[in-house]
Amino acid sequence: MPRPWLSCLLLVVAFATYGGYLHSVETDRWHWAFNLGLVVLLAAMATFFRNFVGQVVLLGFNSDVGYVVLALGLACLVIAVVSEFRLVACWCLLIAATLLVRVDLLLARVNNSLAWLSLVGLCWLGLGLSWLPHLLTASSGHVPLE
Repeated sequence: MPRPWLSCLLLVVAFATYGGYLHSVETDRWHWAFNLGLVVLLAAMATFFRNFVGQVVLLGFNSDVGYVVLALGLACLVIAVVSEFRLVACWCLLIAATLLVRVDLLLARVNNSLAWLSLVGLCWLGLGLSWLPHLLTASSGHVPLE
């Protein structure tokens, strides 16, 4: 039975890196809560709604209207990439790492509920680990170098 520990470690590191990005841009607690909710949604899309998401994506290739909507969506994505490159790059990494863990969990024959719990837990662990350097510097009384 395959053990997806390496991809799980990559997911935790990816979310810890994203948490470091959130710290660097000094987001408030509402943004953190919003990102925690996005993690739950991303995990649900990778587990419970996997078939639905695939059908919606493939639906765009079935008609001319679908091609127009996909082209407009791609144009909006290009604008987002140009204006917020680092944020979009972080989210692409997070989505790729999440899908990698999901594929490894599928190969390990993990059911959807346990896979969802694993994905949410690993992502939240990564975001939580990103707080560790900030909490340690705050408790030691040292001012971080900028």
